[in-house]
Amino acid sequence: MRHSLARGPALVLVALSAVALATPASADAALAERVRAGASRQHGEESRSPRPPHADAWRCIHRYEGAWDDPDPPYYGGLQMDLGFQSAYAPGVLRRKGTADHWSPREQMCAAERALRAGRGFHPWPNAARLCGLL
Repeated sequence: MRHSLARGPALVLVALSAVALATPASADAALAERVRAGASRQHGEESRSPRPPHADAWRCIHRYEGAWDDPDPPYYGGLQMDLGFQSAYAPGVLRRKGTADHWSPREQMCAAERALRAGRGFHPWPNAARLCGLL
């Protein structure tokens, strides 16, 4: 037993050192790590939080897409969603408010979150997601 206690603190030190060395250098790489960690924790869980679970990822994607109120067809809103995407992942909001350029940023992120959970991942935004370190 004494032998295993002697190794315990050394293993903790090695683990902490590995974490310190693996710290990402860029903000987008840090975001990708947080998203991966959150995805593994929240897989299959519904969030009751007012903030979408991957809000930081959606904001990063938004930086490379459009204004939250972008009305230019065929893609609408800050996450550049086409009508098929909107009707598949937020049909009620589409019916009540019209196209995504009339939705709040939170509503747009929630629609994107539904697509993510449906198995599409961040693939509907390949270039922006790659720039954010999500693909």
